Amino acid sequence: MACRTSCLPKPSSARPRPRGLAWNCPADPDPTRRLNVRIVRSALKVLVAVVVVAVVGVIGLLGAITGRGLAQTSGTIKVPGLHGSVTVGRDEHGILEIVADDPHDLFLAQGYAHAQERMWQMEVWRHISSGRLSELFGAVSLDQDRFIRTIGWRQAAEVDLEAMPQDAREALDWYADGVNAWIADQHGSFSLPFVVTGLRTGAGGLGGYTPEPWTALDSAAWGKVQSYNLGGNMDTEIFRLLADAQLGDPALTNSLFPAYDPAAPVITPSGLEGSGGAGAGGAAGTAAAGGPGSGVTTAAAYPSLTKDAAAGWAGLAATGSSIMVLAGLDGASGLVGDHGIGSNNWVVSGSKSASGGALLANDPHLGFSEPSVWIMNGLHCREVDAACPYDVAGVSFPGVPGVILGHNARIAWGATNVGPDVQDLFRETFDPADPTHYIHAGASVPFETRTETIKVAGGSSETITVRSTIHGPILNDVDPRLKDQEPLALRWTATAEPDGAFAAIFHLNTASTFDDFRAALRDYGSPSQNFVYADVNGHIGYQFPGLVPIRAGEKTGDRVRDGASGTQEWTGYIPFDDLPWQYDPPSGFIVSANNAAVDGSYPYFVGDDWDPGYRAKRITDLLTAKAGRLTTADLSAIQMDSHPLRADLV
Repeated sequence: MACRTSCLPKPSSARPRPRGLAWNCPADPDPTRRLNVRIVRSALKVLVAVVVVAVVGVIGLLGAITGRGLAQTSGTIKVPGLHGSVTVGRDEHGILEIVADDPHDLFLAQGYAHAQERMWQMEVWRHISSGRLSELFGAVSLDQDRFIRTIGWRQAAEVDLEAMPQDAREALDWYADGVNAWIADQHGSFSLPFVVTGLRTGAGGLGGYTPEPWTALDSAAWGKVQSYNLGGNMDTEIFRLLADAQLGDPALTNSLFPAYDPAAPVITPSGLEGSGGAGAGGAAGTAAAGGPGSGVTTAAAYPSLTKDAAAGWAGLAATGSSIMVLAGLDGASGLVGDHGIGSNNWVVSGSKSASGGALLANDPHLGFSEPSVWIMNGLHCREVDAACPYDVAGVSFPGVPGVILGHNARIAWGATNVGPDVQDLFRETFDPADPTHYIHAGASVPFETRTETIKVAGGSSETITVRSTIHGPILNDVDPRLKDQEPLALRWTATAEPDGAFAAIFHLNTASTFDDFRAALRDYGSPSQNFVYADVNGHIGYQFPGLVPIRAGEKTGDRVRDGASGTQEWTGYIPFDDLPWQYDPPSGFIVSANNAAVDGSYPYFVGDDWDPGYRAKRITDLLTAKAGRLTTADLSAIQMDSHPLRADLV
């Protein structure tokens, strides 16, 4: 039998020794070895205890950190500044319902509740809208920040704020007060994303990165991100630029953009009974060049592109797209393929519904993200009157007060993207005698310049100079590969004019008639949407609002325009009363699915990058195929329909 380090004792002489066993251990093992064994055992016990304590501590720390900032869903919170009591409830789905005595408390509570639920998302979004991503994520975000700062989303939002009506501006301020009350209540103890950011940036360590106070401008600037996502075609214009240079023939490029099928559905065709706007209600309007899908252009061609320049312009478009992916507004198509994004809405009048009431269905397809782009909530005055007129529910953007899409006690509204051409690239010409000037209409004009400093987490700040012309910012400065190319300036409705989009949506919250609905949208700027309407009296309607430019010279905006001549300028915008609208059309329903809003006889150029119209036709076919009156279940079934009508044509 082998000797063990710790031996059995020798049998007593009074006891017989077992046969077949030999006791070969020394009577007195080495005492030093015995001491070492005891030390090792004690050390192992201590080590195990330390590991257990450490694991328990880490679990406790992670639990404490991940539990930080979670919404309080019961009890009472004392929030400074409230005029009275506010009730914030959440149903079984977590949907917020807020009840207050006055608008001040209602929007303050909405800001507080949104911060409870989505503060990290709101923090990232405001860094996107202001071009400050590098402060959170380091130098990897510099391209995006240069792009955003150059276009000037936040500067444009400042202009919007200055022109905003008082009631809408007050709502933004009260909402900001609520967000800041929540930030103050955290006492510097924020949730895990803030802790990680604090560790990365050195701004707070385990205490967490602390958000700056929220402002009305933070809310307003988010509208510019949405406008870029939904209301621009610069990427398509850059594609045409690159294709023209590669193919050498604009006609070949145009063949890549098939004309809109004349047989495909048009939202408001000319002469439609019960419609309004230019060419509506039976007046066919005057045919104009550049109808849907015309692709005709006489704009000055951009010179041949070098390989670096082509890569630079393609990279610029990709940078803009990457910002939308980061914001959760667009799927990562470059990673997972085409995501088939597209929005749908339709309304059915009471004359065609089983209940006799109007029905509205809307599924706006923004990008899938976690958390969602939307937050669902209801805003209710305890007593609805002129002093407190809100009794509204629907979806909002975290960081923005009010309800974006939804219903009140009298009307409901929904939206899909129109997609008008509201962005143009202008080729500028340097003054050969002074490169700090450019030529416009025969005159030498100085570039406007502003300096932007971009802070970088873990690195040195970067300062950029943004140059602008009468048309807008010079995009070449975003990418070094474009530095020596002829400059292109971006003119875009969302930055060229004050935009009343937030106030318009805000006023929809209290609209009660179709006239109120249209009046609210009169000052809406960007992004243009197909707004549908339904009310408690069974009526339905539609309005296309927004700033759509009227162009001198070449009427379309498909290609780069000559900025030097002064003959290719925007001369104004389509008047609101000439934009298409409908009220109780004979069909008993209205459908929009990013298809053509107008036909070729509409007297203004709107755009030619419409969705082909398959979704709109499928919805129309399903609505008309129903033998009896339509129900909400029918509308839900249509929303879930996945039949690819395009495949039937193959």
